[in-house]
Amino acid sequence: MARLNDNIRDYLKSYILEENHSSAIMLTGPWGCGKTHFVKDFIENFSKVDKKTRGVDAKIIKNKKLIYVPLNGVTSKDEINRKLLISYLFSENKAEYAGFASHLIEGYMEFKQVPVKALKQISKSLAKLTFDRLSKIGKDNVFFFDDLERCKMEPQEIMGYINDFIEHSQSGVVIICDDSKLEEDYKIIKEKCVSREFEIIPDIDSAFDSFLETEESSYNKFLDDSKNQIFIIFKQHKHQNLRTLKNVMSDFRKFCDEIKRINKDGVEKIPAKKREILINNYLALSFGLFSDKINKSDINEDVLVNKASVSTASSKLGEKEIEDSEIYLRLLYLNLKSIGNDDSFLSYNLWSDWFKNGSFSAQNIESFLLSSSFVVEEKKSDPSWYKLWYWRDLKDDEIDSVYEEVLKDLENGKYLFAPHVLHTAGILFASSKRGFVKESILELKDKMIEYINKNGERFEYLSPVDFFLETEEWGGLGYASKDTEEFKEIKKLIYEKLVIVADKQARKWVPELFRIIKEEPDKFYRMLILDEERRGYISIPILKKEDAESIFKIVLDSKAKGRIFHTLEERVNKFNGKPEFEEERTFYKELMSKVSSYIDENKGKVSAYVLDEICKKEIDRLKSEEAKESSAVVANPQDQ
Repeated sequence: MARLNDNIRDYLKSYILEENHSSAIMLTGPWGCGKTHFVKDFIENFSKVDKKTRGVDAKIIKNKKLIYVPLNGVTSKDEINRKLLISYLFSENKAEYAGFASHLIEGYMEFKQVPVKALKQISKSLAKLTFDRLSKIGKDNVFFFDDLERCKMEPQEIMGYINDFIEHSQSGVVIICDDSKLEEDYKIIKEKCVSREFEIIPDIDSAFDSFLETEESSYNKFLDDSKNQIFIIFKQHKHQNLRTLKNVMSDFRKFCDEIKRINKDGVEKIPAKKREILINNYLALSFGLFSDKINKSDINEDVLVNKASVSTASSKLGEKEIEDSEIYLRLLYLNLKSIGNDDSFLSYNLWSDWFKNGSFSAQNIESFLLSSSFVVEEKKSDPSWYKLWYWRDLKDDEIDSVYEEVLKDLENGKYLFAPHVLHTAGILFASSKRGFVKESILELKDKMIEYINKNGERFEYLSPVDFFLETEEWGGLGYASKDTEEFKEIKKLIYEKLVIVADKQARKWVPELFRIIKEEPDKFYRMLILDEERRGYISIPILKKEDAESIFKIVLDSKAKGRIFHTLEERVNKFNGKPEFEEERTFYKELMSKVSSYIDENKGKVSAYVLDEICKKEIDRLKSEEAKESSAVVANPQDQ
């Protein structure tokens, strides 16, 4: 079956099978269009027989070595030679081995402090030998140089280096880049060595299928069944970046997990019409955010309704006269037309929760379930405290039985959602004041204190915790007795328990953070600063003083020291002054103290020099800050 870009595959095969090469091929396309995936897939499957290789001597095909060389961040010819060495050794049509082996050798050179100079020299010598050998072999090699526009070498130097393979050894060369990002010097030089240029067309089908194959999930069948709908929205929003598609799909799986908090049977059991609208709205908002057509602050009823009215007016114009942003708004309006009514499945507030915080707030879930006519399963009976809140609807002979139900629920530890516990306390105090129950407010307060002390550490995790203190209502219901001292005392006690719950939750995340720092330092930033997986990392403190030693050891062995320290510094500055994050600030000071001691004790070592380069400014700042604090203590001892 014909696939997108098959014409490029056919041409590349013909090019590779040529005996001698006098020019290079260039594959272009914007970032995220799938160029690297296309190339690696091509290298992987080159030896398979097809119409272009049928009849060709199998030995000729076998002797061809397709060597993949990433240029991203490369600063010198020696660095390319080392990458060539690795790629050549693992070029049995297995391009992905090259990156793995490269990291292995470079990592060994980084961690072994004593022989590091010798290892580097050996690596350079091997690279030179390999380069010389490759040049002699010549026509049997085809080099795929990827990410040309991200190379840090001067255009003349890197293009001259690449051109040597063509002119001196007649090797095949394929250059992969985003042509629009190339400097003008590149464009002048490439005219001398590039004979054909092809633009990679984003292959949405292949990217989608590849994503499902590599990312196992219980939602894969659901995503596959929704494939056509996803493609329509993706194309409708004029997106070309396949990474965006992948990120949106990955995020959708987390979104589906969150939906289970509203419907325990999950997204698959939502009625077809509601499910289709749910996907439409999710994709429209996601692509809008990824392409900067909308901001997270736009996701509220007032803004979207206003944009909808603008879009409706714009749709009367001819499309050629409409700016891209207005076209997008019109599409957004059409996709979001059901938000806010019974078909939408989610309210504006829940959509806003998801895209701002990565989870639905308990308050908005409760409000939604109380007000929405959405029903997937038979609605369960209202909790007893809820019946008591609507005391005006109760008959005289019902109030006692409902009150007894509330007491029984408390006895059985049934209420574990903090706002429900606070609602229960408030309505009990109000019932006592009105004379509906025989116990006094003080007696009921003691009963609630006992309940909270017994069950508080089992309460559900609530994020952000501070919001619990600030709100005067929950689930669309105002707290009864909220101005009384007894109510405020109960609220404070519940908050103290929620802080403990949040701390326990944070400690559960620490081992995973350690792994991410060690294995995925880029992800560490996205998790701790951007809350990528939307677990609430940005709303509660996670790291403590005792974590400093473990993280220091991990960082010491990491090649990404700068990224890790930058992440921690940005997080500390972001939450500076917030008392709840003081413990994390203490952790940071302890970590930097260990770094400072290590630098002082290991002068002359590479690792100490690197740490000093990265952390000196921050260490000096913290020492200055500490000195000022000490001076303030000496000047004002009575404050201590």
